[in-house]
Amino acid sequence: MTLSPDGHTVVVGCYGLPGGCHVFVVDTAQGETLRDIELPSPIRDGTLRFNRAGTRFRVEIWDEFYKVFGTDGTEIDNFDRAEFSYSTTPRLWEKQVFKIGWGRGLYLKDDGGRTHRLTTDNYSGSFGYFAASKDVKYVAALAEGEIVAWRASDGGEVFRQRVAKATEGGCITFDPTQNRFLFAVNEKEIAHLRALVIEPGQVSDK
Repeated sequence: MTLSPDGHTVVVGCYGLPGGCHVFVVDTAQGETLRDIELPSPIRDGTLRFNRAGTRFRVEIWDEFYKVFGTDGTEIDNFDRAEFSYSTTPRLWEKQVFKIGWGRGLYLKDDGGRTHRLTTDNYSGSFGYFAASKDVKYVAALAEGEIVAWRASDGGEVFRQRVAKATEGGCITFDPTQNRFLFAVNEKEIAHLRALVIEPGQVSDK
C-alpha cells in the first residue's frame, strides 16, 4: 500500500483474486475505488510507491521496477527512476538489523547529536512507513500496528496509539499544506485514512 503525498489517493495491492494480483486506486475522501488494475499471475509479492508529485506509482518486485502506472490506470513506459526517490533528512535513517532477523530499524540523531533507535526490527512492511515533518521537528512511523510520533529535538515519544493488528500493512506521509501526518492502514482488508496533527503542547488523532 502507498499513499500519495497530498493524501488524496491510496493504492492497495491484493493477490489471490481471480486473474492474479490486482492493484486498486482508491479516493481517500469518498472511499471509492477509482481503478482496478490487474497484473498477470503469478506476481504475488511486492511493494508500491508513489512518485514525489503523486501523479504515478510503481510496482516493485524484489527491489526491481516491475511496472509504472498513472493514477488513471494507464501503464507508463517512459519514466525517470529518480522521481520515485524521496529525499530524507540525514538525521533520520533506517538500516538492516541482522542479529534478530531481517527487519529494519529506524534511527534518529537528535539536536544534541545523540542517536536513538525509534522502532524495533519489525515494522508495517510497506515502503513509506515513516515520515518527518517539513521542519523536521517531529517524526512519525507505523510500527507493529501502532502509530508513534517522536520529537526530533531529543527523541522523546509524544504519541502512541494502536491503529491496526501488528501484521497489517500501512503507510504514512507528511502533508505540508495542512501541517499534518497522514497515514493509511489495512483493517479487515479495508484501507482507512487518518490524520495525526502535532502542535506545540497538543497532539490530536483524527
